[in-house]
Amino acid sequence: AAAEAKRVFFGSNLKADVNHAIARPTDTEFWAKRLPNKRHVRAPVSGRIDVVIVKGTAVKHGNVKPNTLFHFQTLRPAGGGKVRAKFTSGDFHMPAGGNPNRLSTFRPVNLCVLKGDWVSFSDVGGFQSGSYSNGTPFKIFSNVDGATTNIHRGGISTGEAVKGTPHKGLELMMRMAVVTGDEAGVCHH
Repeated sequence: AAAEAKRVFFGSNLKADVNHAIARPTDTEFWAKRLPNKRHVRAPVSGRIDVVIVKGTAVKHGNVKPNTLFHFQTLRPAGGGKVRAKFTSGDFHMPAGGNPNRLSTFRPVNLCVLKGDWVSFSDVGGFQSGSYSNGTPFKIFSNVDGATTNIHRGGISTGEAVKGTPHKGLELMMRMAVVTGDEAGVCHH
């Protein structure tokens, strides 16, 4: 008999208004470490990330288009407070400018998670001499009591283990859905 599929959401509830942007000139990784009301920051089940919804935009300076390239990564606990990048999605782009509270839906292919994994937003920095010398500002965060977002400068190569730096009071406005059973495809456990 086929395994019954289900979809389970975790991450931000996306209710807070986006009010905080972060720009770094080099690759940077962001993942939710803590959310208010004990909401899940880690995958509550094993399967495949079917959809990721990100609230916010890349901030545009004047007429110069920012580099909006980013990826999602599966981060697995590696002991000692470190996480190890297990899987990396294909390329995605955040919309630039417009409604700062827009919801963008992304569908990664074969981004597998085990129960307890985190999913991160990994930008490529976006340094451009002059207009984006500090990198592309990603306005995808909200100042929220009880939330903590981990930030790692330098990105994470698949297989690499790193520690993030916790930023208290900062919520990454990102919500994921994991599918299980036959719908999980190559991620079926």
